[in-house]
Amino acid sequence: EQEFIRKDGSIFIGSEMVVAAKDDSGKVRSFDGIIEDITERKNAEQSLLEAKNYLDKLHNSIGDAVFAIKIPEREIVYVNDSVKEVYGYDREECLGKTTEMFFKDRKAFRDFGNKVKKTYEQNEKIHYAIQELKKKNGELFQAEIKTTFL
Repeated sequence: EQEFIRKDGSIFIGSEMVVAAKDDSGKVRSFDGIIEDITERKNAEQSLLEAKNYLDKLHNSIGDAVFAIKIPEREIVYVNDSVKEVYGYDREECLGKTTEMFFKDRKAFRDFGNKVKKTYEQNEKIHYAIQELKKKNGELFQAEIKTTFL
């Protein structure tokens, strides 16, 4: 990928693929190539990156731990930086794991999940609860949990 200049002088971002054409002896006789204008795609990628960075800054300014959980696996696919302050975990320690790590035991984890599932099945948009959760160091604390279904 690189910048190219059109005949009219305008610049575009292109993806270039070149293949060498060889004769029977293996000697390169010519090059055939294709240049695809990917300017729109690159601009869209940049816009998405800027939006992601904006949302990260917004989530990190809240002070509360914010998670995105993949259902039904309950896998953490996003967490903001406040998880360190609230739970004692780095973001990387949480991604790809289940939220079970924040519950005092498996029963509490399942019970909470069943309540959230019931709320969802009743077509509610938000599940609100006060729940005892666990920090990385094992300390238990009361947490307000607001689950929004997207």
